[in-house]
Amino acid sequence: MMSLLVNKLQLINVLLLQVIVFSLPLYQKFIPLFIALFALTGLILFFNSSYKFKLSKANVFLLIFYCVLGLGLFATENLKAGTFDLEVKMSLFIFPILFSLVEYEKTILQKIVRSLVYGVFIFFIVAIYFACKTYVVKDDGLHYFLYSRLSPIVHPSYMSMYIVVAIAFILNYLKDGVYIFYTQKLSLLVVGFLFLINFMVLSKIGVIISVLLLFYYIFFWIKSSKKYILGSSLVITMLLLFYVSYVSVGYVAQRVDEFVSVFDFEKDNSNKSSGVRMHIWKHAVKLVQEKPILGHGTGDVKDVLIERYEDSNLTLAIKHGYNAHNQFFQILISSGLIGLFIFLLSAYLGARSNLFFLGFVIISFFYMSVESILENQAGTIFFGLFFSLLSQKSLLKS
Repeated sequence: MMSLLVNKLQLINVLLLQVIVFSLPLYQKFIPLFIALFALTGLILFFNSSYKFKLSKANVFLLIFYCVLGLGLFATENLKAGTFDLEVKMSLFIFPILFSLVEYEKTILQKIVRSLVYGVFIFFIVAIYFACKTYVVKDDGLHYFLYSRLSPIVHPSYMSMYIVVAIAFILNYLKDGVYIFYTQKLSLLVVGFLFLINFMVLSKIGVIISVLLLFYYIFFWIKSSKKYILGSSLVITMLLLFYVSYVSVGYVAQRVDEFVSVFDFEKDNSNKSSGVRMHIWKHAVKLVQEKPILGHGTGDVKDVLIERYEDSNLTLAIKHGYNAHNQFFQILISSGLIGLFIFLLSAYLGARSNLFFLGFVIISFFYMSVESILENQAGTIFFGLFFSLLSQKSLLKS
């Protein structure tokens, strides 16, 4: 009787994990409730099994990083903002513990990736429906099918990160002859569809990463299969499709031109999202130089940044109350070199052991280079969950 109950709880525990991941691209309001239920089932399973509590080194240092942020409250002048920041980052504390209570089978990672993809697909269907509806009524351009108009609830950068991580996992499995979506052709079709959605979401860094990722796996496939003509044709087709979209769709051209204009140092780009980042990072560097070791305090990052924006009249940054738009600068300003070192060490300890973790960290760090990914629950839940899950050696191929 007890073993039957435990088996059912294991199924519920895994199902709740899938629901959390499935909900990320769709509606995140109820995710804290699902996490609480996931934690409850995990604790019951732990106390009804002989499994010993096991914290990987990567998860140990992620917990230490969170504790460092907590200690940063003693240095902050804005305690309210500091406690809110800890609340937002709670996933970095909870998930390392929860994934140390239960040992999962290898196949769970495939189930979770499928759940993430299904969530992205449903997001896309709903988004296209509303985009079509708006387009028919207003009829003033295709931009309703792109960027924040396509993804108004979840910021395009976070949506793109979900998609690109899913693409990376599917391709990595394909490389090893494992088909998450049952057959090789279907899995490749899913990758192609995800690539299309990612392009329509139009996160600049997301498009760059996904293109580099696809090129890497295409070149790997060409090398292993020796199908040089077909592989070269795929690369050329991708480049042509991008060029056609650049020429034909004004909003795509606008996003590309905005990115390129960042490298025109004689031009004032402070009123553009890409250009303003360069100004923000200059201020971030100066703030880091002021307090390099311990930082300015967990709750004071935005306050000290906005002071600098006001001094240099960065209108766009003041209007939107921008954070550092770079997670590494964000950590340096809040908790200094100590905080950044511990965070990077936790990532290194996980990434050195397997390719899945390494790929996840590399992709996450790319996004963190232009966004403060961990300043929003859409980022912390996703990062904390996958980081902690991938720390379980039982999931991963040797």
